[in-house]
Amino acid sequence: MVDERSIPNRYEDFGPDLSESCYLSPEGISLNDEWDRRIRAKISELTEKLERGLLTEVDYRDGTVYVGIGGIALLFYAMYKKLDQQQNTEWLNKADELIKHAVRHSSGSKVSFLCGNTGYMAIAAAVYMKTGQTDKAEELIAEILDLSNSVCKSSSIPDELLFGRSGYLYSLMFIAKECGAQYVPVETMEKVAKAIIKSGQHLANSLRSRCPLMYAWHDSYYLGAAHGLAGIFFTLMRTPNFSANESMKELVKSSIDYLITLRYPSGNYPSSIRVNGTDKLVHWCHGAPGFIHMFIQAYKIYDKQEYLDEAISCADVIWARGLLYKGYGLCHGVAGNGYAFLMLYQLTMNVKYLHRALKFAEFIFDYGKHGCRIADRPYSLFEGLAGTIYYLVDLLHPLDAEFPAFY
Repeated sequence: MVDERSIPNRYEDFGPDLSESCYLSPEGISLNDEWDRRIRAKISELTEKLERGLLTEVDYRDGTVYVGIGGIALLFYAMYKKLDQQQNTEWLNKADELIKHAVRHSSGSKVSFLCGNTGYMAIAAAVYMKTGQTDKAEELIAEILDLSNSVCKSSSIPDELLFGRSGYLYSLMFIAKECGAQYVPVETMEKVAKAIIKSGQHLANSLRSRCPLMYAWHDSYYLGAAHGLAGIFFTLMRTPNFSANESMKELVKSSIDYLITLRYPSGNYPSSIRVNGTDKLVHWCHGAPGFIHMFIQAYKIYDKQEYLDEAISCADVIWARGLLYKGYGLCHGVAGNGYAFLMLYQLTMNVKYLHRALKFAEFIFDYGKHGCRIADRPYSLFEGLAGTIYYLVDLLHPLDAEFPAFY
């Protein structure tokens, strides 16, 4: 279909004349020398641009991960882990400098990872652990954990990822992964997950919805990864001991099955439940690029072929319509869409999806030459340059790639 929001994809898809050796080193874990060289060169170029922007064009009063300095600190933390072969601390020191500024100067009361306080606090804890500031890290972790009761009980907190309970739950999972599982009681994560389930059941019952779990944000029933059901279900399925809770497991499965009934004929998914919705958005935040992560996780949990088929269908939509005029970022841009291919490659080991991920990287190599929209915060993680760099860094070792602040 013709889509005025995307640039026509003129790249050749994977075919019989291509093989794994076109992309991967002989051991099959990292990219081959040619791709490694090209991507590292672009990382270096774009990082220089980012660091120039940090000197003059970034608002240091915003510590959030989504568009503030917390997200750029997360990029530098990732570069420390993924690029520094001899554990050179250059990137860790840069992350430390930024995240300390975020902790000192940011204010607000939101409790999510992406758009709230718990995101930059969790990143600070991870950075402090790596820099030997264990006492400071543990203080922040305790502060985050102390919020759990109010997060579960408050009627004013939504359930979605950017601002709500799912975002708080992700903060806990991030700490457990980066600082150590011993710092976050599994019972706390389970408590938050159960609160999300209870909220979804309550709204579904009040609406008499065919979906067993329903959620709203600003009076709209969003479906995608950022504000909607796909992001909530993805996060719930990654909660420790999710598979052991049969009731929760069945509620999420039945809700995912309901979402499949809403698919557009094109294979894309609506951004929300509404009359006369249109098949326009192919973004991580709204549409197939967010849904694909839910389907991949659902296939891992339930081993149901339909979920893998849906993930593959989403990937085809993204390949056709995922080069966006909106830009090169994560939330609604080419890098965020490229992650769909990386995660499907990890699941299937089908080189076609690595090929597609690298073709989206080739598009990024011509950064700024496509007439794409310039983001309001052009250096940020989710709207701007930092997210684009993060994608390129993850491409160097595709089997270790993880969509930031989501996985």
